[in-house]
Amino acid sequence: MDNGKYRISPLKSANFYPPECFDEGGFPIFVAQKKGMKSGHKKKYLLLSILLLPSLIYFFFEFTQVNFKKMPYYGPKKIDTVSKDTIYYSVPENGFLDTRATEIVLDTNKYPVFLIGFIDDSLRANAYKLNGLANYDKFDPNKLKAVTILLVSANDKNGEAPSVKQTLKIKSADVEEYRCRAENFDSIRNLYFTGKPVFVFNYFFILVDKKRHIRSYYDPNQDGEVKKMIAEFEHLKLRDEQAKSKKINTIEKK
Repeated sequence: MDNGKYRISPLKSANFYPPECFDEGGFPIFVAQKKGMKSGHKKKYLLLSILLLPSLIYFFFEFTQVNFKKMPYYGPKKIDTVSKDTIYYSVPENGFLDTRATEIVLDTNKYPVFLIGFIDDSLRANAYKLNGLANYDKFDPNKLKAVTILLVSANDKNGEAPSVKQTLKIKSADVEEYRCRAENFDSIRNLYFTGKPVFVFNYFFILVDKKRHIRSYYDPNQDGEVKKMIAEFEHLKLRDEQAKSKKINTIEKK
């Protein structure tokens, strides 16, 4: 029913309303809608959705689990006296040798994020302490392929060291072997365990981020710890890739 100004909508049932709400023809006299009201609201909602869409997309990518997950920093912390910002402890990138005894630097382009383990004679003699890593290598090798592990050992008197990869028989991980001069091995290893929690031992693996901050320690003897190690390595690597992408997009806009 249409009187030119309002469009009257008959109700599906009159049981919900008293008789005085209806005219002689049985049409409701209090339920009316202006013509175009529904379509007008739809247009407003559509426009609002279009305006909010970029913000929603930004919110989704900025606050997903990748960015929301917070990981601790290990090692001594200092407060900058001027900016009052926290300065987190960082480990050195030098002091290592490749298998040909050439000094190398763990630069951020090649190793934006990495795991590092220090292998001494005691650990070789007690290889069971790496059982968790060995189990993943056997039963879930695809997971282990995703991580970059640097295994560091000390050169002997002849400037050589037995192959850690062969000793541990790890095949699936992206493992790279490096050396330290025998006289420097302990001091360099200690730098990676400075300020460590009391439950962390010197055979634990260490997760290092792009700014060379220590982000976690893992017991390679425990399957659950290795699983956590892989997940958190992938988390930091993804955050680094997102930061690179954001930086490239900012440069292109300029």
